[in-house]
Amino acid sequence: MDKLEELRNTIDSIDESIAKLLSERFSTAEKIGCLKKESGIEITDQTREKEVIENAKSAVADKYKDSTENVFKMIINESKNLQK
Repeated sequence: MDKLEELRNTIDSIDESIAKLLSERFSTAEKIGCLKKESGIEITDQTREKEVIENAKSAVADKYKDSTENVFKMIINESKNLQK
């Protein structure tokens, strides 16, 4: 197996893990959405969103912080869509 194919296989494995974790996250977000509706709480919580993004950024190398922030903004947006 050449190096490119080996690296692509690694990416495929990582992507599968990410997809499974996203599914778990989205399911949890839906449950949170139900609780928010029952309690009359707004879906958007800017303080929490900033906390989630900062937590994610703190887990990566400096050169990946901007990319991580962009990805987590998309994840948060999709999570909020599922809570509606």
